Amino acid sequence: GHTSNGKIAPCASGATSCRTSSPCDSSQPQSFAHKRIRAVQRKLNGSHPGDITLDDLKESMSPPVIKELKAEGFLSSVEDIVFGPQGCDRQRLREQVQVVGSALSSEEQVRALVDQATDPNILGRTWAGWMPFA
Repeated sequence: GHTSNGKIAPCASGATSCRTSSPCDSSQPQSFAHKRIRAVQRKLNGSHPGDITLDDLKESMSPPVIKELKAEGFLSSVEDIVFGPQGCDRQRLREQVQVVGSALSSEEQVRALVDQATDPNILGRTWAGWMPFA
């Protein structure tokens, strides 16, 4: 369903259709398909691609690993890699989202994705078996 502001409303956990009053309950286990649908909803609502990538990376790790990465300061390094060096499109668009609180346009999302997809720092860290999904 759509909310009154035109954004796609997330489905409630276990729901067969989207409802505007019940966002996803992150405390309940979610299926892979439901997580992918949520990512698509975020994309359609103008979320920054880097935020979606970072969340996907975190979801692929166990809570103890995330806790250790935070404690060691590595999680902020991963964030720096995902959002790129200062001055790149991804950083500028992220600041725009954080400061202004506005959603990115389709054109801005594409610019951030192209910047992310062509970043040698990211490309040099992927592996032969890497299989990115929508």
